[in-house]
Amino acid sequence: MIFIFLYFLTWFRVVPETQELITKMDLQCIGAAHEEKTAYPKGIELWLPYISQSRDVSYKIYDVEPTSHINNIKTIVIPIAPFISYYSYDVESSGFQCGGSGITHIGLDNELKTTKVLSQWII
Repeated sequence: MIFIFLYFLTWFRVVPETQELITKMDLQCIGAAHEEKTAYPKGIELWLPYISQSRDVSYKIYDVEPTSHINNIKTIVIPIAPFISYYSYDVESSGFQCGGSGITHIGLDNELKTTKVLSQWII
């Protein structure tokens, strides 16, 4: 019974915060967009274990006219023990792809900590 309670507590505490972090992985993988036409997931959607989003953005390289791109973002967050979850993300945009996976946990200071298990890859 206590394990079920801790599992749900982990879900409500760890999953949304982890999802919020990894849905924005395109910022680290590809960089900030010149213009974002689609908002990141928020609210109750972040409590889902799996998020798949196609974001409409435009990138401006140097002084060239901004070009439109679709960033496909897929994330998974699954609690595996009390206050510990596994995460995975995959970002793809115009043939460029990166992703990774790892573990998140709540530290003694009540802050979310992340540990990479698999590094990002770029193709």
